[in-house]
This record gives sequence, structure tokens and C-alpha cells, in this order.
Amino acid sequence: MEIISRAPFAEVISFDESKPYGEKLYDLKVDNWRNRFSDRSKEPYKTLPGDIFVLADAKPEQVSDLQRIGRSWAFVAVTKIPEDKDEENSTSTSFKVKLLKDIEVDARQKSLFVVYLVNTIPNRRIWSALHMHGNLNIIKKVLCTSSLIEENCDLCSSQSDESLDDKLSMSIPSNLNESQTNAILSCLRKMHCNHKLSVELIWGPPGTGKTRTIGTLLFTLLRVGCRTLTCAPTNVAIKEVASRVLKLVKESFETDIGVDALFCSFGDILLFGNKERLKVGLRHAILFGDECQLAAMTESNISHEAGFGRSLFERLSSLGHSKHLLGIQYRMHPSISFFPNSNFYSNQILDAPNVKRKGYEKHYLPWPMYGSYSFINIRDGREEKDDVERSWRNMVEVAIVMKILLNLYKAWVGVGSKPNLSIGVISPYAAQVVAIQEKLGRMYC
Repeated sequence: MEIISRAPFAEVISFDESKPYGEKLYDLKVDNWRNRFSDRSKEPYKTLPGDIFVLADAKPEQVSDLQRIGRSWAFVAVTKIPEDKDEENSTSTSFKVKLLKDIEVDARQKSLFVVYLVNTIPNRRIWSALHMHGNLNIIKKVLCTSSLIEENCDLCSSQSDESLDDKLSMSIPSNLNESQTNAILSCLRKMHCNHKLSVELIWGPPGTGKTRTIGTLLFTLLRVGCRTLTCAPTNVAIKEVASRVLKLVKESFETDIGVDALFCSFGDILLFGNKERLKVGLRHAILFGDECQLAAMTESNISHEAGFGRSLFERLSSLGHSKHLLGIQYRMHPSISFFPNSNFYSNQILDAPNVKRKGYEKHYLPWPMYGSYSFINIRDGREEKDDVERSWRNMVEVAIVMKILLNLYKAWVGVGSKPNLSIGVISPYAAQVVAIQEKLGRMYC
């Protein structure tokens, strides 16, 4: 409600009661949606089941407008959208809604508007998961801090099978480093236990191979017959994990590697990097994350003050739950990794041999300031609002970015073998990103 003036909205064309009558169900049709691209940091708005709209006889610019409008507004929830339309690049203009409050509406006599507020499906799924009887034990395990102290099973410790570790180790591909292998082995040991539920934290700083470890763990669980539910914050992340598992499966067929006996019965395992839904009968939860990286953004000040920006991983870590550290980073040049390693990770992260090689540091530009990282002070830059007064941009900084990109392109063209060159430009302001994109166009495509 705090950002209702920037929310997607549309004018209502028709608003007719639908069957079964008396259930406050209506067929609603609107004209073109506006403000679909109002938040440039997110995907364009698309109407989905579970969306909550404000239905009003005028488009409100702020919450107080609804009070002035009087009785001629209500909340409506989208219950169904036609499935036979190709709306890959657009959003639905016809859908069925449920009126959440009785109001007198005559769409033929005056204009009506719908304004998008929020989609309730994710929260409803979380609520349903928290009330599933089959998940009650694992939820108690997570919520009860005292249970986190007793992490090892006494029965399994006293009846440990020395051959188990050997059997587990044989099932794990050999292309992992020691910290990655140990993290997976710990998860497999806990899953072998039938006496206790478990919650495992795998701490993966940037470039330490979280995705590789997740993929290998999933592949290992697949080979031993354990069903898993994998959740991630984005479709891109899920696709990357799935592609890693698929690659390992194909390689295993080529090398004919197998496991003689299953050491884990068919159970459910939850593996997630965010806070997605649970399934029935879960016994083990594995969280991959890093509380030292940027936390989730909370647009509501109330939610931010309540600490809703903290992940479950960070909450459990703050309670003293043990973590398996992935201790070798393969991404950053040592001169870049030095600062985060010393300031956030207590110098626990080692640099892999690949980032220490002399050729790993690229020097496309000859000037001494362009090393592994540079800080450039733009003294004459001036911040200004964009055309719709919603975000900031600095056109002097944009011009300098364009100049650096041009120099990099010229230097790359001058390299004989022409290795692939990928450049990323990051800005915290949507208007700055748009300004750079408009200047770039398809200049280097």
C-alpha cells in the first residue's frame, strides 16, 4: 500500500457477476495495463491467480485517497485466468475475481479501476506448509532452539559402522575439494540416521562452489534412491542446478559408475537456498547460504524493523547452529578476495590455484590504474532524477562508463587470438541502468 501510486493499474471495461451467483464471483475485463514496467529492477507485471487488487471508482495515488473515495472501493482477488491465450510478453485483460467486500457497483454508470497490490500465493503456500501435519516434526526442529544443540544422534554414534563412511565416500564424485566433500558426507550421514531429524547449514562464501556442491549432493542422493525437493529463489538458479545434475547423470552413464547397495531408504529431503514451500513428511533440511552477503530487500519499513529481511540461514547461524564452510574460492583474483576474506570471513577462505595463475589477471588497458580493481572518483558528476522523478542517474558517470567500454572494446579487438570478453556494468539505481542501456543500444553486438 505504501507504493500504490507506482503500482500497475487498468481501467475496467466490464464487471459482471458470474456463476454460481451469490458467491461474489465476477468476470472482470480491463483495457491495457499501465505501469507494468514501473519497477525496472523486476520483471514486467503479469496477472496471476492470487493477485489482490483494489477496485475503486478512481485511481488512488495514495492510501488516503481510498478514505476520500468512501464506500466505492473494495479488495478483489483473482481466482482464475483463461489458459488458452498466448501472453508471453503481455498480461491478461480478462479474468475471474472474487469480491472480498460487499459494495454497490454499477460499471455502466461510472469508471472503475483495478490497482495491483500483492500476490498471496507464496504466503498461502508457506502457511499451508506450516500447518501440514507431516511437516510438524521438522518445523519443530527448526523453531526449537534447544534442539539445535544436540546435533548428533547418540544411537548412531554408539552403533557407527566403520564401513559406512567408505561406502558414502565411494558414492561421491571425485571432482570436489575436501571442504565440499566433507559437507556432503556430513549431510549423507545425517540422512542415514532413522532416529532423529536434522537441519544442516552449508556456508558458501562467493565463488566457493555452492552450486557445484548442491548439484553433486543431489546427484548422489539420486543414485542412492532418496527423493528430494529443491527450492531456489529464482528460475535461473533452479535451471543451473538442474543442468549440473543432468551433466553428472550423463557422465555417470558414460563411465558406468554405480552404487552396489542403497544405504538410504526412500524418504523426503528438503534442499533450499531461500524460503520456499515444504512438502509432506520431510525428515531432513539442508540450507545453502551465506549470511555475510547482501540480505533480502524489504520494501516495507515495518517489515525491515521486524527483521524480516533476515534469512532462515542467518537466524539459525546466529543461534549457534554449526555450519560446514566451503573454504576455497575459485572466482576472484587474490587482490580482490583479500578484503572480503579479511573483513567478513576471518581469513578462513583460501584462494584456489586457478586464481593465482599469472594469466588470471587480465590487463586489457595499459594504464596502471586498471588492475584487478579500481576506484574512480567522478568529481564533476551531478545526480538528477529521471524523467518520471522516481530514480537517480548521473550522466557524467554514464559518459565515463561508455568511454571505458569503448577503450576495452578497442583493446580486445587488438588482441590477436580474440578470447571471449564479457563485461558487466552494475548500478544501484534503475534510472542509471536505463541510461547506460540506452547509450549502449546494440553498439557492441
